Order: sequence, then structure tokens, then C-alpha cells
Amino acid sequence: MSHFEPCDRHQLYLLPPSIDEWLPENHMTRFIIEVIDQLNLTKLTSRYSGKGSQAYHPAMMLALLVYGYATGTFSSRKIERATHDSVAFVFLRPISTRITTRSQISAKPFCWNCRNCLCKCWP
Repeated sequence: MSHFEPCDRHQLYLLPPSIDEWLPENHMTRFIIEVIDQLNLTKLTSRYSGKGSQAYHPAMMLALLVYGYATGTFSSRKIERATHDSVAFVFLRPISTRITTRSQISAKPFCWNCRNCLCKCWP
């Protein structure tokens, strides 16, 4: 008779889990957030008129794109899927934020707006 560890997939946590604890301190996502927090994104944020539904913050969208590209995830649909499946991608967005393909994680128009911010940091 073998002794196996029980596999209870319905086990509840005593306290809600913190994504911060699940990601190592030296993970690339923490570095990306640190770098993006130092960028001057006023040209990006000033382009939002405030009309319509609430927009995602450009810093979060830029972090998702940079991490996606750094890890070989170039498709906006794959990035969207990863924000539900991957701890690193979930760490890049607030828990209350639901990213959908309708949120337009489209690199082309967004990157044209980011060009001025990034060119000042990387010659």
C-alpha cells in the first residue's frame, strides 16, 4: 500500500493569498515596475480625455507590454490570457482590474505614444 499526500483542490486559505508573496524578490516584473515608475508618462496620461469608460493606467499597460515582449509573448490575446493564468502577469495589474481583449492591449498605437517616453531613457 502506497502513502500519497492528499490532493484537496478545494482547500481554503486561512488568509487571502498575497501575490506579492508568490513572486520572488529578484523577479523581472519587479524590475520592470521599478523602471516604469521612474519614467515621465505625462505625454501618455495627457492624451486621455476623461470621456467614456474608465481607462487603464498607461503605466500598467506599458508594464504588461514590456514584460510580454521580454518573455516572448507578443500577442495581445496571449497577454490578456496570461493576466489570468500567470502569477507574474497578475502581479503587473491590480487585482481589482480585469483585463479583457476589448481593453485593447494593442501595441501599435500605444507604442507610438510611448516612443517619446522610452527614447529619453534608452538612447
